Amino acid sequence: MTPALELEASLYRALHRGRPGDVDFYRRAATGAESVLELGAGWGRVLTALDAELPRAVGLERSPALAAMARADGLDVREGDMRAFDLGERFDRVFIPYGGVYCLLTEEDLVGALRCARRHLMPDGLLVFDAWSADAFHAEAEAWDEQLFEAVDEVEVNGERFSVSERTRWRKPQQRLDVSYRFTPTAGGESFHDELPQRYLLTDELPRLLERADLELLVIHGGFDQHVHDEESEQLVVTAQRPA
Repeated sequence: MTPALELEASLYRALHRGRPGDVDFYRRAATGAESVLELGAGWGRVLTALDAELPRAVGLERSPALAAMARADGLDVREGDMRAFDLGERFDRVFIPYGGVYCLLTEEDLVGALRCARRHLMPDGLLVFDAWSADAFHAEAEAWDEQLFEAVDEVEVNGERFSVSERTRWRKPQQRLDVSYRFTPTAGGESFHDELPQRYLLTDELPRLLERADLELLVIHGGFDQHVHDEESEQLVVTAQRPA
């Protein structure tokens, strides 16, 4: 693995630290389960907590560098694409935390991932995923062209500090946000760039999309405290079931 890929993975890990309460939520969502599959497991931020409590916790991750980080910590994380995979086994729960569903950039990609999730669920097994709630954002009148970079954070990787800047292009008809990150060493040196394209979902799309994958929508919450989702909600937390 090249040093550039390792640095990219390390910077991603340092910047994307999850949302308050998400790990505890997924631990609760795993109550009563014997096995869990996490899609988009990354370096194992959520899977670590699940692995400590469940007999079987498996992750799937597309990035070889992130998957290698997880395996180095003793986690069972396989390399693969959530749009099309077959692990040859079924699980009581399938989780897609931290907006992983927004990394699927077409409806067909999303439905493909949902169908794969269904095939890997036991009868009556649960699919749970979360993302930021886009309904109010999408209702804004105008999209915008690509912004200028704006400072958003500062992170440390291998003893070196980086200033993090972000810019975003919003293509409203496609529900696309193309996010670019620039990591600049604070001590000087060449910047590193990373891209994170997203396609967000609207709440009223969910029943149709889940039905296409033969999954039954059970509930949509507006946060990890499991309050009812409404137009003020900042989070979208979805639970669906594979019918028996």
